[in-house]
Amino acid sequence: MSKYLEPRKLSVLLPLPPEPVNRLIAVIRSGGRKCGACGKPAKVWADTRKDTRGKRDKKTWRRQVEDSLRLAWWGEKPLNGPLRATLVFVLPRPASRPTEPLHTTRKVGGNTLKIKNPRRQAGHWIVSPDDWARGDRVRCPRKPDLDRMTNAIFDALTEVGAWHDDCQVVCWGPATGKWYAAVGEQPSIRVTVEGM
Repeated sequence: MSKYLEPRKLSVLLPLPPEPVNRLIAVIRSGGRKCGACGKPAKVWADTRKDTRGKRDKKTWRRQVEDSLRLAWWGEKPLNGPLRATLVFVLPRPASRPTEPLHTTRKVGGNTLKIKNPRRQAGHWIVSPDDWARGDRVRCPRKPDLDRMTNAIFDALTEVGAWHDDCQVVCWGPATGKWYAAVGEQPSIRVTVEGM
């Protein structure tokens, strides 16, 4: 079979810790522009999330991701047609095992009540103590959100020219997910995009 008839594939391991894309949210700011029709303050698109890392660090991270993808896809034409994407995010392993909070709060009327967490009482674990003790990779049920990390990689793939648009991705690979690193494993991102 000719190599031109085979579905093409991009597969690259990025030795970088995963980072989410910041979300833009419409907020109303006082003292800003006013609506011409009603005179009320206009909505402004702003990033309301507080970053622990500066914008310069985010730009550096994004540039590193784009450079790594550009090297992997150097001189290739963009992928066409429907695509399957598999993204495996390996996050840094926290110092202690993530658990359910002992108490949760609930608003009733105008009061905030502190109640015992029913999931904790029923013996649900975010990460099983046995899985954590083995030191293997375990699923990460905490922030950052998977869709925001995916958007960061998809934006970089579009910028590099690996595909025409991220709307070409029609399904996820079975291994897509976010994990806490195994003991001794470095944070990384595995990106695989293939034609269907």
